[in-house]
Amino acid sequence: MTNDRAAVLVGIVTWAVVWVVSLMFRARLAADGHGWWTWTPLAGIVLGLMGLAYVNRRSPRGGA
Repeated sequence: MTNDRAAVLVGIVTWAVVWVVSLMFRARLAADGHGWWTWTPLAGIVLGLMGLAYVNRRSPRGGA
């Protein structure tokens, strides 16, 4: 059996790190026409949080 909660949390943390890095290079990304790259990790974080809520809801242990 897999630990789905841990997998989703790793994904959320990974997207958060990518978001911080993209913020550090925001001016360069915008100058190159890739300003939208800053928003992509935020979408990943939001979708990950939705996935975490789903995994916790369907867990037989009630998210524990």
